[in-house]
Amino acid sequence: MTFSFCPPDYGTMKPGEREAHLTSFAEQGGKQLMLNDKFWYWRCRDKAAFETFVRTMSSLGVCFGSCHGLWCNNNDLNWPDPGSRPMMWAEHREFMALAADFNLHSYVVHPGILWRHFSEERLWAFVGESVEQLLPAAQKRKITLALENNLPENQGYDSRQLADFYTRYADDFLGFCFDSGHAHVAEDVQTVLAVLGEHVVTCHLHDNNSRTDQHLPPGDGTIDWTNLMHALKTKCPRLKCWEAEAPALGSPVWSKTIQAYRKLESMA
Repeated sequence: MTFSFCPPDYGTMKPGEREAHLTSFAEQGGKQLMLNDKFWYWRCRDKAAFETFVRTMSSLGVCFGSCHGLWCNNNDLNWPDPGSRPMMWAEHREFMALAADFNLHSYVVHPGILWRHFSEERLWAFVGESVEQLLPAAQKRKITLALENNLPENQGYDSRQLADFYTRYADDFLGFCFDSGHAHVAEDVQTVLAVLGEHVVTCHLHDNNSRTDQHLPPGDGTIDWTNLMHALKTKCPRLKCWEAEAPALGSPVWSKTIQAYRKLESMA
C-alpha cells in the first residue's frame, strides 16, 4: 500500500501557487493525496477550478488515494440538532458519492464531541441514527463508512465503546479508521488495535508525545513504530488504506514527511 497525504488547503491558493506546490509534492515522490473537507468545500465554491486541479494531479502522476469525510460539530454523527441533522446526512451522502467516483475505498467520519446536557447513551443513539441513514448510501456506492477512534473528551475515545457499537450493525460497509495519534493519547496503540483491529479498514498514522495530538511525522514522537506496523499487518485483515496525517506544507517539509512514511512502507 501507498500512503495518501493530508493536503494543504489548495482552494485558498492562487493557481500558480497551488500548481507549484503540487509539482513539488510529485517531485519529492508523493503519489496520493487525501480527498478531504477542504477539497469538498472548494469544489462547492468553484467546481471548474477543482476539476482543473484534478487534471493537473493526473498529469503529474498524482491521484486521490483516500477520503476523510466531513467532520467537526454539525458534520459529526452525534450532532444533536434535530432540525439540521437531515441536511448533514444529505451532504455526507453527496461527498461519499464523489469519493466513490474517485474509486476510493472508505469514507472516514467522527462520532463527535461529548455534548453537554446529553448523556453518552443519547449521543450514541444519535450516532446510530446517522449510521442507519448513511449505510444504505455506502452500500450503494460500495464505500466503507469508517468510524474514527477519538481523543479524550470526545465520543469514540474508548475503543471498547466503539467495538460494542459496531456489533449492533456488523455490516461489510462499516468499519473503523485507526488513528495512531488519538490512540497514543487516549489509551495506547496496541490496546486500541487489539480491540478494533479486526474491522480497521483505513488508518491515520502520525506521531506525538502521548499527551497532545501533535500530528508529527513518524519517529518525531514516542510511538513504537516497529511494533505498531507489525500490529497493523497481523491484526487488521480488512485494512486497505494508509493515510499520512503529519502536516506537509512546503517542499522541505514534503521531503522530510514523505521520507518518514516511506520508512513505514518498508516495514509493512
